[in-house]
Amino acid sequence: MLGGCGTIRGNRATQQLLLSDAVDRSVANIDFSPLAYEKVYLDIRYMHFKNESAVTTDYVISALRQQMVVAGCLLQDNVADSTYVVEARVGALGTDSHEINYGIPPSNAVNAAASLVSRSPLLPSLPEISLARKTEDMAAAKIAVFAYHTETRMPVWQSGTSLARSEATGTWIMGAGPFQRGSIYGGTQFGGKRLRAPGIVRKSDHSGLLDSDFVDRDTAIFVYRGTAIWDEQLRQKVANGDHLIPPQFDRPAVEEELAATEDGKLLR
Repeated sequence: MLGGCGTIRGNRATQQLLLSDAVDRSVANIDFSPLAYEKVYLDIRYMHFKNESAVTTDYVISALRQQMVVAGCLLQDNVADSTYVVEARVGALGTDSHEINYGIPPSNAVNAAASLVSRSPLLPSLPEISLARKTEDMAAAKIAVFAYHTETRMPVWQSGTSLARSEATGTWIMGAGPFQRGSIYGGTQFGGKRLRAPGIVRKSDHSGLLDSDFVDRDTAIFVYRGTAIWDEQLRQKVANGDHLIPPQFDRPAVEEELAATEDGKLLR
């Protein structure tokens, strides 16, 4: 029987992907449409959440601003210019992980027993014998938003708490692995590379963004993270392929430059 050996040398990027994915899913579940076409100011005074990861509250704030703009909210830089104040808070932003081993754990029982006998040589400890191993990493984000009138301070809307989770698993069988799955991978990966069945071409879709048991497969996440063009002029430009045409130089300026040349070569 043949076996293998594989390990993950670092998971900092995985942790950051899990955190940002959880934030994306949590924000995507917040519906700002009741505040569409209203002048709103995003109050972030209570979003100073301490986190050692690169995914900080700045990412959460930017995600909320994007979701508000997509919903049609008219963001204001000054609270005095707004009709409503939108206040946001972060209740949770972190990761958990655990590992399961199927096999025999490492032991130094034999060495301890031999030490009871005088003049007995030291015996090596028994190494870990792992038939299978599984690691699970999970990130969670909990965000809540509410709004009140700028002048009267009366409440006008609240989102309710939006809790979302993102997960990633790694599996080793007889040392071979890791086989990685989760909401941040968009399919099964082996050793960091996506596994594909030979001879089968998979149509590109959004399954990598929506593959989660914690968030329903609705259009909210696609609207938040999908590519979109709302401006009609830009949409027509892309439809005509004009965005692929390089910019044209100012012809009179080019002719004036050529006039100062001799035999097509610039005079120095």
